Amino acid sequence: MTLKGDNGYNISYDEYIPSNCKTIVIAMHGFAGDKESGCIKLLEDRLKQMNIGLLKFDWPGHGKSETNGDALTVHNCLSDLNSIIKHVKKNNIDCNLVAFSTSFGGYLTLLYNYYNPNVFNYIILRSPAIKMYDVVENNLLTDQMKLELTKKGYFHYGFERILKVSLKFINELKNQNVFELYGDQNLDYISIIHGTDDDVVPISDSNIFSNIHNCTIYPIEGADHRYKKNGELDKVIEIAVNIISNVEKNNKKDVYLSR
Repeated sequence: MTLKGDNGYNISYDEYIPSNCKTIVIAMHGFAGDKESGCIKLLEDRLKQMNIGLLKFDWPGHGKSETNGDALTVHNCLSDLNSIIKHVKKNNIDCNLVAFSTSFGGYLTLLYNYYNPNVFNYIILRSPAIKMYDVVENNLLTDQMKLELTKKGYFHYGFERILKVSLKFINELKNQNVFELYGDQNLDYISIIHGTDDDVVPISDSNIFSNIHNCTIYPIEGADHRYKKNGELDKVIEIAVNIISNVEKNNKKDVYLSR
């Protein structure tokens, strides 16, 4: 399915929203991933059994997005997320909204939440790239990519779909520092799930963020960034489902008053 976003292009998305559900999860994938990620699929299958809705979508330039790499900007990502949220709330005014976001998606969710507080009743972050600029600089950019960035103003990166990553996008990441934005705000409505052996986004960032902002953190012992070992994704899903179930049991007013 597609949704015309505020930026004028179509956003690729899929949703399962029962007519009488009380809670809807917006699932956001990571950098160079897509809405068909295995983790999102596992969560979707579990939530269907619980009569809880889920909407998943592709960031600009990712998955089945009709946009090319020039549309991959932090601004466009946040605008697309806002379009998705407006779409959900239009027909589900009284539903709880929960974010389930992975890596780069976690970074974007934190930015959106800062500029648009009280939209999400609860936020679940899986291995969030809280310092997304550092992740790109230290763990993604190769010497060849740096050379391309200097010469052409962009480089290519990706797996099933190759992304065009521009200097403009890199500068946006540098200028949108989540740690600086939030200061010492209380964020006890955020839970973080993170592998202790994450080789892309260090768990130390999540530990520091959680300590400053009173978040709950769930370390997955021995897991790397992709949770490849047997049973690791199942642990992620169990934690997420338990959190979502608790949100489902509480009404919206109680969740907001806890902030």
